Amino acid sequence: MQPLTLRDGTFLPKGTHVAFAAADILSDESKIKNPETFDAYRSYRSRNSASPHILGQNDKDHLAFGNGKQACPGRLFAVAEIKTVFARLLLEYDFKYPEGKGRPENWHVNEMVVVNPTAKLMIRKKREA
Repeated sequence: MQPLTLRDGTFLPKGTHVAFAAADILSDESKIKNPETFDAYRSYRSRNSASPHILGQNDKDHLAFGNGKQACPGRLFAVAEIKTVFARLLLEYDFKYPEGKGRPENWHVNEMVVVNPTAKLMIRKKREA
């Protein structure tokens, strides 16, 4: 909206797009072991031992919710919503890839890492026992 000079003297002209390098940070082997390999428990194992179950913690190496003074104030509420939705999906539906297909490759869009939005996933409501 207007030009800005940061504390370190960096000048940002009006209209400058500012982002963090999420794809690069999340693929940095010096910080994440085997970043290209899916590991559902990776974040769980790396949590602070004093609070191992808090999703949405802010950290300079995981910036999805920002960090420091710029951390999202609604991150814990957002995480609670995400957990509720995922719990319901996992309890009520079965998921599988179409025959002969597996997890699609990640897409890198600007600074974000996303799943290919054209990928197919089969979903079926679970049958009652």
